[in-house]
Amino acid sequence: MHYDLKFLPAGSVIVVSLNHGVNLHLMDDANFRRYRSGQQARTAFSGIPRETPFKLPVPHAGTWHLVATMSGLRGSARIGVQVLKPSNV
Repeated sequence: MHYDLKFLPAGSVIVVSLNHGVNLHLMDDANFRRYRSGQQARTAFSGIPRETPFKLPVPHAGTWHLVATMSGLRGSARIGVQVLKPSNV
């Protein structure tokens, strides 16, 4: 699953609600393009959240993408994504 979060200012927080474990990857636009083309990409976060809702801080202003994968995990996941911009954080 891919979520195009568009442009986010620094200080934004992405809140992810999950019903099942998934691998989350938060990356900026340039790294998402590398990821999509099969190249090595750097992520601001990669991992399986142990709590829900899970909060991911946006490290700098830019266009952001959240990718959720089931790599090595079983089941199906429902994911809710909310963005809190600095005035709402």
